[in-house]
Amino acid sequence: MAQIDPDGYQKNQTLVGEYSLKKETTSAPTAITEANLISVIMPKYNLGTQATRGGIIQRLTDHKLVTKATKKDDSINLVKNEYLPTKQGIILLQALLKSHLLNLSEVSSWEQTMSDIAEGNESIETFLTSVKATIADEIQNMPQREMKISIVPSKKKPRAQNLQTKDIGLKCPKCKKGTLCLIAMDKPDSDGKLVHYQFYGCNNSACKNVSFPTHFAGVEITPDSLQKIISGTFPMTAFTPKKGKSFQAKLIYSRGKIKMEFENKYAKPTKSKRKTKRYSNSLVVHETF
Repeated sequence: MAQIDPDGYQKNQTLVGEYSLKKETTSAPTAITEANLISVIMPKYNLGTQATRGGIIQRLTDHKLVTKATKKDDSINLVKNEYLPTKQGIILLQALLKSHLLNLSEVSSWEQTMSDIAEGNESIETFLTSVKATIADEIQNMPQREMKISIVPSKKKPRAQNLQTKDIGLKCPKCKKGTLCLIAMDKPDSDGKLVHYQFYGCNNSACKNVSFPTHFAGVEITPDSLQKIISGTFPMTAFTPKKGKSFQAKLIYSRGKIKMEFENKYAKPTKSKRKTKRYSNSLVVHETF
């Protein structure tokens, strides 16, 4: 096949030859991990040296301009420990978008000059003076540029309204220091509509994740009922869920949670060398709330 000289090509010139389509499949982009940054990505753009690249990445992390992914996410082709820009990092990039400081040719020129300094062919004082002058000029001109920041502000969690607490006179079974209170509040849902909530919680700020419901499966949990649950004297009670059949169970307290206990007269057969089935009455813990 004859070679085409691009320098000799004329507009509207007809090219004669044999052509074919080459089919290839796309591949996933290189994960931006520390190893790939140091060995592939940064050398490709002539950023830093083998000795300084690790320090550059660490400085970006210390200034919270990048962060590491703690787990992989296949939906966005993210691998564990891959670097991602933070909101601060994106804002900085957008602010510097029209700056010469992000010009790869400028950065490559600096890197080449630093290599010349290492070989004794350039003066470090002259280089630093030039770099400082460039940075100072960019900072001075930055307020004159129009900057468009496209960061979407994060949604703030809606605050509770009409918060009310009432001490019910029960000692917290978890921390043994605070007392339990009936807490009532109104909180907006995803549509902005106020929803009323009620639950029992501990008034000790150091006691975390203590929350007991006021209703369950059609049964109201009063302060007296809660005292019986904590003391282990709550009786077998008929529960009627919104879906499904009614059942008998009692509520017990265990490790900071309220659990349901069922009376099961048809437990699994006990182990025996014979194949005969044996049944015994037992209590089975079923679910935690």
